[in-house]
Amino acid sequence: MPADDLNWDKIKFAMRLARIIDDLGVWEKSAFVKLLESLAEQSGKTKEVDAILMQSSGDDLKKAEGEDISAVFHLLEEEFTEHLNQAFQNCSNQFDLLFDVIGRDGNAMMSAVWFSTLYSKAIKSTKRNAKQMKSALDGDNKELSEERVRAYSVFHACLKTAFENDIANNLDPKITSDEQSILGTLASALNLSAHESNLLNYTVIPLNAREITEISEELVRIGVIFVIRKTGKVFVADEIVRVLRKVRGREVGDKYFKRMLKLLRDPEINNICKAHGMPMRGVEREEKIQNIIKEGLSFTRTLSMDLHKEGSLVNDRKKRINELCELGLPDVKLTGATLDQKIESLIRHFDAVDREARIGISMEGFDHLVRDLAEFFPRKFKLWLKTEFELQEEDELISAEFLHDFNIKPRDVLEVIEPKDLTKFIKEKGVKSRGVDILNVLDSYKDTQNLFFENYEALARRDLNVLKEAGINVKESELGSKFEDITQLMLTDLGFNVDMQLRNTVNTKRDKVDILVNLGSSQVMLVECKTVKDSTYNKFSSIIRQLKAYNDLLEGKGLQVVKALIVAPDFSEDFIADAELEYELSPSLLKAGQLRMIHTAFKQQSKHAALPAKLLSHARDVVIDADRVVKSMSR
Repeated sequence: MPADDLNWDKIKFAMRLARIIDDLGVWEKSAFVKLLESLAEQSGKTKEVDAILMQSSGDDLKKAEGEDISAVFHLLEEEFTEHLNQAFQNCSNQFDLLFDVIGRDGNAMMSAVWFSTLYSKAIKSTKRNAKQMKSALDGDNKELSEERVRAYSVFHACLKTAFENDIANNLDPKITSDEQSILGTLASALNLSAHESNLLNYTVIPLNAREITEISEELVRIGVIFVIRKTGKVFVADEIVRVLRKVRGREVGDKYFKRMLKLLRDPEINNICKAHGMPMRGVEREEKIQNIIKEGLSFTRTLSMDLHKEGSLVNDRKKRINELCELGLPDVKLTGATLDQKIESLIRHFDAVDREARIGISMEGFDHLVRDLAEFFPRKFKLWLKTEFELQEEDELISAEFLHDFNIKPRDVLEVIEPKDLTKFIKEKGVKSRGVDILNVLDSYKDTQNLFFENYEALARRDLNVLKEAGINVKESELGSKFEDITQLMLTDLGFNVDMQLRNTVNTKRDKVDILVNLGSSQVMLVECKTVKDSTYNKFSSIIRQLKAYNDLLEGKGLQVVKALIVAPDFSEDFIADAELEYELSPSLLKAGQLRMIHTAFKQQSKHAALPAKLLSHARDVVIDADRVVKSMSR
């Protein structure tokens, strides 16, 4: 990848809104920009929008960068949600059906042809299911209870009235937003799932296939998808999917709902199916779980009511939720005293996981896992992923980077594998078998070194919470030395001769150099590493005395210090100013995030076996510019 094309945000994030916007032309993003401008004006937030834009893009949203447009979107997220709520009120536009297509992780980007294919499949499936629903209304489904059939009949009668009452006034039949709101309340009171109410809709409202171009244009107009005209590529931003999920009443993503269901016992799965009239006789466990997901059930109601035996005490239900999290979700910290509060904290956890770029293991570990699974299941693995996430059929190369682009993380991958198959994989790879299989596999592919690389800035900032969330356990007292160790490894990866033997030779009880780089010909580079919590590093007088003492020590050993390099999370303005006036050692300052950027770029794109030492050791700028280093290494 050429240096000019290297986008740090693209390395770190998947289908985020800012990334997509930056890949679009002016016309391709114009509908979304106009929508945001309209929402800002209607809500009286134009001044807040201007304040965001003035920081970097001026005052024209049309010319703004992706990051600024993304910031404006987050400012107007409540207004955007209400805008989509209104759009989704009209049943005839099929947005409920389309959400099931564009809301899947594997459909974050797809060709127009694949979008059309998925839409056609959804139409056929919905028609087939609507026909079965009509049979249920006629009393042909003997597995349904009388109570369930009655609930269907009541909702169907109200729906039919709402749809057809315009005919008496010589108007086209339709369901108004007010009527839709009432029907939504009725569906909830009758304990109908989203899937059930949608199918009942289509027993009354004709379901006819629409032209895919018409659908695409409408979805672009309301700000749900983006389309690149030249290639026909369709993009759906992760942020938009989360709003769509909220509009459709989905509290968590399907994969997280499924994660919880897989932790349940078979009788609990059956309880859920029974509560919603889903078939159980002759149906395998995995199919039951898939059916529950398709139903669009309430995550809260499922965990608080449906999975438990009828008449279960609240304390018993709370205890069971605690047990489930302890069993398969050790990173979840349930909070709250009531059952609903506990479930709400679980929803917040899954939302945070969905938004988070980190994947629990390193990208190298993820890539290793994907390669091993593809090798162990040569025929099945790709099929499992394509089936679960509706990946395009022509997508042949399935790598960690590819999956990450679709917000598909290591645990998501492992959860598509049948337990018996995963057990075989664990046995073959020598992974420990005690405990939860998926967690054991993730732990074995964690690749701690690269995980530290990916969380290097958090280490520099002494951010224990972020490190813990990433799966890194380190004591606060060890953060400084660990930062030195990882910095040393990064410099070694860049091809520098980090000479531990020489360092040990020159160090004394009083003066201990952090890192010593041997440049040859008796020349060395001093590297000092400083961590600081929630602040910029500002102790210039202290560190310069320390560096001068090291310089004297090294000169006494016949060594010439050609550069003193200070690595820290950030530097205060006063520190930088003082460093600029220091002519004896001419120290260079390197922010931790900048070193990580250089390290990542070097591993991905460099033509050199080692980073030319002069790019760091002879840097003219006091504060080293990573962009300049990255561009230089490609020459």
